[in-house]
Amino acid sequence: MRALSASRLTPLALGLAFIGLTVAGTCATPPDREASSASAGAPGEAAPAAPATEAVAPPAWSPLGPEGCVLPGDDASPLPADYVLAAPTFKTTDAVPGEGALWVRFDTNYGAMAAELFEREAPLAVANFVGLAQGCWPFADPETGAPTRRRAFDGSVFHRVIPGFMIQGGDPAGTGRGGPGYFFDNERNTRSYDSPGYLGMANRGPNTNGSQFFITLSPQAHLNQGYTIFGKLAWGLNVVDTIARVPRDGGNRPLRAARIEQVEIKRAPQLPWAAPTPSEPQ
Repeated sequence: MRALSASRLTPLALGLAFIGLTVAGTCATPPDREASSASAGAPGEAAPAAPATEAVAPPAWSPLGPEGCVLPGDDASPLPADYVLAAPTFKTTDAVPGEGALWVRFDTNYGAMAAELFEREAPLAVANFVGLAQGCWPFADPETGAPTRRRAFDGSVFHRVIPGFMIQGGDPAGTGRGGPGYFFDNERNTRSYDSPGYLGMANRGPNTNGSQFFITLSPQAHLNQGYTIFGKLAWGLNVVDTIARVPRDGGNRPLRAARIEQVEIKRAPQLPWAAPTPSEPQ
């Protein structure tokens, strides 16, 4: 596995990032080392074939359109018994109505933040993120390993935080070792980690993207080309900074949960949510 280049981190992030690297095998993982979810079982294992005389029921879900997604607060949707987990093979973003750019809003227990998603520049990463966020794309249940389809990020946590560097979340298990039960390839684009607020895919090497992602707090040139950039904050960087500064253990895991309460995806020509004013709760 590749390690972050500590020599290129800011002085503040240097020591903290090193701490995270030394415990990555037992605790949360850095942006460039998302752990495999193989230990969750064998979610791709097929069920026994039905007798030839017995009709096989069609899948109990639709992959596209609002009817194929899970609404906030709904229970997980059933899947065919022989469903095999894989990265998105179609544009889950087609399930988002409207015109214009794709936007995401994170409501957390520390405040809200909103970002534009780079659908054209990182189509696979965005399709994966949107599909998991809206419950349109199946992933491995972190407890059973079986395919499930629910809103993967609602109620999840930022499991690794480093002041001045980044916050990392997106693990359905909440441990930093989990993932969706599949990997997908890196996507190279012209974006670079040249300023704070970028959304990037965590991985443990080339082409091992899953569900974990991170949001940067400062320029991180050493991450360029190795970690797919799929969005950037429009507002809420102060919330990212607040989360990054919560008390944490030696593995950079928050001692007080930094929880994503709900993720909302919208398509609109302009940012659909106004930034909270200093006097308003976020």
